[in-house]
Parts: sequence; structure tokens; C-alpha cells
Amino acid sequence: FQHRLTAYALVAFVIWHAVQARRRARDRPAARRASWIALLALSQMALGIVTLLLAVPLWAGLAHQLLAMALLIAATVHARRLRLEQPRTAAQASWTAGSPRMARARS
Repeated sequence: FQHRLTAYALVAFVIWHAVQARRRARDRPAARRASWIALLALSQMALGIVTLLLAVPLWAGLAHQLLAMALLIAATVHARRLRLEQPRTAAQASWTAGSPRMARARS
């Protein structure tokens, strides 16, 4: 039951995020990524419902897990790219200027 309620809340948030991203910058890659994540989340929700209605056959349970992994990867990549796309303040730029890890992340 908690899994289902959390999933509904997460899907609602993901759809809200995609709508906001589209309103702010329709043609930006971030808006397209947000829309794809919303589509993945809706697909994951539908597959979860089907899995329950079919009394959890192995193929549906495994597909639900695989789609969850794809959704997690997509959301992680999206969050990382959003963070890299944000303009940095002068203090942030000077603090990370000497960091080789940040230099690799920006390239």
C-alpha cells in the first residue's frame, strides 16, 4: 500500500516537473529529458498496475524492476545535467576552479 501511494506521489511530481520544464524552456534539452522521464514514470505506473492485476507473474515483475532501473538512471542523469547547466556564482567558480573532478564533469 505504501509503495503504491509513494508511486502516485512520485508520478504526480514527475509530471509537474515536466510541465514546468516545458513552460520555462520548451526547446531546451532539459525539457525534453523531463518529458521522457514523465513518460517512463507513467509507463512504470501502468506496468505496476498490470503486474498486480495479473497476480505478479515473473515476466511482469522483472519488467517492472527493469523499468524502475531505467527510470532511476534517467532521473539521475537528468538531475546531474541540470546541476551542470545551472549558472554558477563567482564564489562557486573560484572554489571549484582547481578541482580536477569538476573540470572533467564540465567537459
